[in-house]
Amino acid sequence: GVATALGVAGILSWQATLAAMAIFFVTFSVSRIVSLSSMLAASGYAAAHLLLTKAPFSTAEWSLTAFSLTVPALIVIRHRTNIVRLWRGEEPRFGATKTNDVDAVNHQTSE
Repeated sequence: GVATALGVAGILSWQATLAAMAIFFVTFSVSRIVSLSSMLAASGYAAAHLLLTKAPFSTAEWSLTAFSLTVPALIVIRHRTNIVRLWRGEEPRFGATKTNDVDAVNHQTSE
């Protein structure tokens, strides 16, 4: 899903893809949660496209704008179970064992 969209996005708008990748890596380095990083990066791609395109809804750009808005929306919709786990503090962190995740959540909620 996300990796395929990234490949297509890279061809369509390298600048917006670069922004999305930066968002992914910053979010991932802070949270170590792949799903959160992916959803924020996808949303960042849409925002970057809208900001970088002079007339995003013009005849020449409307199809790219539709892609830039639809694909991130689909990525977020497909991650709805991850969103629930994030909300509950149960989404696993990359490289952590289940015990470490539970301890980390318990530590964060006790502060």
